[in-house]
Amino acid sequence: MFFEEPLSGSQVRFRLASAACPDAKAIVDKITDQLDVTGKVLYLSDSGDQKSHFAIVDVPGIMSPVVVPVDRVQLCHESAGEVKTETQK
Repeated sequence: MFFEEPLSGSQVRFRLASAACPDAKAIVDKITDQLDVTGKVLYLSDSGDQKSHFAIVDVPGIMSPVVVPVDRVQLCHESAGEVKTETQK
């Protein structure tokens, strides 16, 4: 199967399990709250009188859904291997 080889400066994606060095456990131990993650909104939840205030998101690799305020998520549009984002209003 032919695929385009990455060049220096290329944006790529991979599974943590594929990392050769450091290993996946060491990488997880170094994750900070600045890591951007992508997932699928399962449903929206209210907060008191505020309708659809939280997004309940399924993130591949995280074993339970993540609850995120809707005003803190961005919509992703995937095309030709690229992920484009726009701030959700």
